[in-house]
Amino acid sequence: MQTMNTALMRTMNAHQVRRCLLSVQSATKARLAADTGLSSMTVGTIIAKMLKASEVYVLDEVPSNGGRPSVRYAYNRFYALSMIVYGYQKNSRNFLRMKIMDMLGGEVLVQEMYMDNVTVDALGSFIDQGLARVEQGAEKLRMISFGLPGVEEEGRIISNDYPRLIGTDFIAHFRQKYDADVRFFNDINAAVYGYYDRNRTLAGGADVKLSPAVVGIYYPRLYYPGMGIVIDGRIYAGRHNFAGEIGSLLNNASERADWLTVDYADKQQVYSYIARDLFFICCVLAPERIVLYGDFLQEMDALGIQKAAEALLDGRFHITLEIGPEFEVDFDRGLRALTDDLLYHAVFMEEEVL
Repeated sequence: MQTMNTALMRTMNAHQVRRCLLSVQSATKARLAADTGLSSMTVGTIIAKMLKASEVYVLDEVPSNGGRPSVRYAYNRFYALSMIVYGYQKNSRNFLRMKIMDMLGGEVLVQEMYMDNVTVDALGSFIDQGLARVEQGAEKLRMISFGLPGVEEEGRIISNDYPRLIGTDFIAHFRQKYDADVRFFNDINAAVYGYYDRNRTLAGGADVKLSPAVVGIYYPRLYYPGMGIVIDGRIYAGRHNFAGEIGSLLNNASERADWLTVDYADKQQVYSYIARDLFFICCVLAPERIVLYGDFLQEMDALGIQKAAEALLDGRFHITLEIGPEFEVDFDRGLRALTDDLLYHAVFMEEEVL
């Protein structure tokens, strides 16, 4: 038991030093000891192991009040790489973007393309093209996060706006192909997390909880809308990852026209349809905030939609409503924020918290 406790303590100390260095990017042993509260000897032992593993490197020497110069160490940002691959509608076509990122969240490569037929093989070719442009890309890649419009359960795609992905053993395929940890995030879930992360940052940092529930709805032109939910800072996906599949409300509402035939120029028609969605959502979740995404929506539309929805609610619930930026802005931010944390766990096998 004593041996186990000692090993656990060493691991925890290493995580402290690593996270501190990731945060400040470079520091002397004395600075790391002061910031972590660990002894200089403990920090020195940890740094020696990190140097041997090429996780850190000697950056330079800094003066030390006339005494022996202190060595400053920097974190090797290319120690491991992560990748995000996500798709959304652009110019009424399927658009894919890929980003390869280093341990500090810096963008190593950005690659984009239109992909009319999204398949597992097409995604693999897209990834291969990017990795071929990055030195040691495949060897260093440890984490891939996909952001796509659909539902994954136990690694298998059970529904998706890209029909040729449905039924594929998606996660296992890419884990085997790239020997990396692979995750799948529904597009609107990632976007709402990005909205949450952006506003949390504005409010004062990572520990700020904006509200019990934040809801986002994405209205693409080619597909049915989808909803994402963040509760107490975590994505809520529900059983079988089905939470937020509000397209089913459209399919089963006989009194409503097919969303795919909406006249986007008819503001009252658009307001009426969206208000019905908000009516259901507010009755079930009563969220603190709602953000709407759609290339046909403008900031001035928020008040009209809010009034239409509150009329359906007979004034019993006040809606805090916002028209979001372009969908890909929060989508990108959310997927990156989720992946930054996951990369650390994938590389150092720390217990996952997401």
